Amino acid sequence: MIALMAISSATGAPPEEEAEARRVFESLYGQRVKAAQATREPADDVALAGQLLEAARQAIDAPRLAAILCEHAYNLGSADPAGYDHAAAAMLLLAQRDPAKASVAYDGIVDLRRKQYARAKTDDKPAVGAALVTALMDLANVRAELGDYQSAAASLRQALTVARQSKSADPDEILAHLELVQYRAKVRSRILLLQSKVLENASDKAAATELVTLYITEMDDPRGAALFVDRTADDKLKQRVHLATAKAEALTEAQALDLADWYRDFSAKSSAQTKGALLQRTAAYYEQFLSLHGTQDVQRVGAEVAMKEALEAMKALGVRYKPIVTAQKPANNTPAPAGEESFAGITGWETAKPLPMNEWLDITGILSLKYAEKGTWVLNEGKYILGAGAEEGSIFIPLAIRGDYELKVDVMTTEHPGQLAYDLPTTKGFIRYAGLFERGGEGGFTRGLTETFTVRMHEKFVRVGHFRNDKEDPGFDTSLDRLVPKIKDIPDAPLIVIRGIKVGLTISKVRIRILNGEAHLWKEKR
Repeated sequence: MIALMAISSATGAPPEEEAEARRVFESLYGQRVKAAQATREPADDVALAGQLLEAARQAIDAPRLAAILCEHAYNLGSADPAGYDHAAAAMLLLAQRDPAKASVAYDGIVDLRRKQYARAKTDDKPAVGAALVTALMDLANVRAELGDYQSAAASLRQALTVARQSKSADPDEILAHLELVQYRAKVRSRILLLQSKVLENASDKAAATELVTLYITEMDDPRGAALFVDRTADDKLKQRVHLATAKAEALTEAQALDLADWYRDFSAKSSAQTKGALLQRTAAYYEQFLSLHGTQDVQRVGAEVAMKEALEAMKALGVRYKPIVTAQKPANNTPAPAGEESFAGITGWETAKPLPMNEWLDITGILSLKYAEKGTWVLNEGKYILGAGAEEGSIFIPLAIRGDYELKVDVMTTEHPGQLAYDLPTTKGFIRYAGLFERGGEGGFTRGLTETFTVRMHEKFVRVGHFRNDKEDPGFDTSLDRLVPKIKDIPDAPLIVIRGIKVGLTISKVRIRILNGEAHLWKEKR
């Protein structure tokens, strides 16, 4: 069993926030946990574990509370075999919500699956063994990502033994993972040597270039490469490395094609251990290019052939391709709707220049109190402030958006508990995203929050991703048929609306990045 403090100590939350989350948990569930643990029968422990797990799934905007719910669900569920699945699901949720806790979470899952495997009957060994193998491989992946290749290799050797004993998994697949981990351990040693050289001598461009190349080709780690690429003398390498840190679906045509060709060259001369990862990126970048490049020309044909070759090479290696999430590209010649003007940034709205693609723009300057529909709003030093006490206050952003986009909002709140909600426009209606705020600190204000949304259209659904202060919440998909056609309290236009529900707001900054399509300044019809 994982001790409670094993997870709590890994939260990294400030002591006062951790204490507050524990106080809330104790007030809601403390007595129920004590009552369940006081009985000899495990049924009430298992039932409560399931309830705590469901509560953790719902606590999207309270990560510390969710972690505490998960740890108690694990401890209650792991007390009896009937609760093992609840306990394992709690640790999986913990790992997904907070990658910093992934190692201890997967350790807990492995412990549960080992107990199940030891008790399994002969006929059940393959299924239970498969679950243990999966848990061991997940733990190995997490440890490898942390650079602990020795522990990762140990987990993979255990997985190999179980797979052979239970005939539950392909030993060759596990062996391939083990060889890759062992290979990367050797590469890691070389990387550490090069890092010391670069840090000791900033002018050693050759060492910096080799280091960056190893991160890209051998470790499949563009973010690691980005830490050192500015020490090289190659401007093109700098550009490519920084682009490779972004998601493939966020790239433009030219960027995607350039990275695809670059990775294709690397994959042609790569080691057997790393070829699969390089081919995955090669194919993904070609896929992104093809999703944006609608013209049937030489460039498209060449990309189609290159992607097919990459997929065939992956198949020969036994590596499964993971398609990227691409959005449908609106037609370039879609006319701007009546009552709209082209928008080129914070100033110069009267120009006909299109909104730059894939660039963050500060659009705080286009907000206005005349766009506040509910509540009492004031403008103070460039910040839009919604007074507390109203049932609901709303303000809309006068941009008509047609396509895919990312939105960032810097905001503070008062008067807890309450909700901050966003109406996010799509090409066919609106999605409302609402989240509870945690209790405020001294003076009633929370720490500053940065909300980031990604909205992408597909043929039959829209996908929304959400980050709060750089922590990712589970995204969701919504069918286009379920979207609200229009919002009653704003004009009939595809506009973003920010709402405070039983909460005061201070909006200090709003930024947007158009990924596909167009955005225009909205002008009220006379």
